[in-house]
Amino acid sequence: MNRALTIAEMPCDQIRLGDRHRKDLGDLEVLAANISTVGLLHPPVVTKDGVLVCGERRLRAMRDILGWKTIPVIVLEVPSIVEGEYAENEIRKDFTPSERVAIGRAIEAEIGKRQGQRTDKGLPVNCPEVEPGVETREVAAAKAGFDSASTYERAKRVVEKAVDEVVAQMDTGDLSISAAALIAEQPPEAQREIVQMPAAVRRQIVRRLREATELPSTAEAR
Repeated sequence: MNRALTIAEMPCDQIRLGDRHRKDLGDLEVLAANISTVGLLHPPVVTKDGVLVCGERRLRAMRDILGWKTIPVIVLEVPSIVEGEYAENEIRKDFTPSERVAIGRAIEAEIGKRQGQRTDKGLPVNCPEVEPGVETREVAAAKAGFDSASTYERAKRVVEKAVDEVVAQMDTGDLSISAAALIAEQPPEAQREIVQMPAAVRRQIVRRLREATELPSTAEAR
C-alpha cells in the first residue's frame, strides 16, 4: 500500500471525532449486526493523530454496540497526499464518493495550515502555496479523486443534506453524484420515496429536477 495509507489496529478511546457534518447516523444496530456477521469490509479512516476522517457510523457500531476495544483503521497521511506522494486515481479507486468528500475536507484543512508559509521554510516544490477559496477547493477536489471542483461541491452537498439512502446509492454508483445532489435538495421523505422507485422512474424524476434547476446533464460524474 502507498505510504500515504496504512492499515493499523487502534484503540477506540484514541480515536477523536472532529467536526461532523451529518447528525443523523441511522440504524446502528443493523450496521453492527452486519459487521458482526460478515465482518468489517472497509475500516474507518483516521489521521495519524487519531482524528476520524470518515466512518463514524462504523466506529460507533463497533465501539458502542459490539463493545470492541480496538478496531482496524486506515491511517491517512494527509500531508503526504497534499505533497503528491499518493496518486489521486488511487483515492478514486479505493474510496466511495462520500469518503472522498471527507478526505477532501481533510486536504482543505491541511492546505489551510500551509497558506502564508514562506517557501524558504521547506514547503514542498510539488505542492505550491495556493490561494484560499476556489483554488483551494480545486486542489482538494483533484487530490481527493474528483474530476472537478464542481463535482466535489455536489458530493459535499449530498453528504451534508441527503438522507442515508441517497448517500448509500451514490456510494454504490446506483446514483451519479449530480443526480444525488439534485435529490438531496428535496425534503427528506421525498428523497426516500425517490430512491425507492424503479431505476427508470427515478431517472425521469432526476431529469425533471435537473430541467427545473437548469443543471447541465453532462455533469453525470461518478
